[in-house]
Amino acid sequence: MTAGSATGGKARGGNNASSVARLIAVQSLYEIEISGATLDSVLEDFLEHRWAAAGEERLAEASRGKFVELIRGVTENKAKLDDMLAGALAPDNQNARLDKVLATILRAGAWELAFRPRVPLAVIVNEYVELCHAFHGGNEPKLVNGVLHRLGHILRPTADGDKPGGDQQ
Repeated sequence: MTAGSATGGKARGGNNASSVARLIAVQSLYEIEISGATLDSVLEDFLEHRWAAAGEERLAEASRGKFVELIRGVTENKAKLDDMLAGALAPDNQNARLDKVLATILRAGAWELAFRPRVPLAVIVNEYVELCHAFHGGNEPKLVNGVLHRLGHILRPTADGDKPGGDQQ
């Protein structure tokens, strides 16, 4: 599934390179999840073939470093992220019951909350809620909002999600 197919060709969220890198990372992580492809093969495919072949300005502008960091981080910490998310999810919404796209979005958001402390909580939550809108039209974005906020306050107990500062992206 692509975000473009869910949104008529455009992802909802921000148009900046960080937003595009997050979208591409979620798509890549989903591909790994459903196909069993290796991290290295998906990275190679995206960086050497799809990235350049896409011909879309937004794709070409995306931050390759953020993309690689995010996809590697989520892949290498998947079990830890799933444990963190299990603690933030309501019992009826445990990881095993989530669809693969939603689980992938939550893992990527959880990774940023845990491993990118300079990016404000509000920025991370907003980015992944908007990304979720690209794939889901129901209550899933609300779930992403609630879970990432809950997890953010656990991982960053002194964070004020409404204060700008830090990396911003």
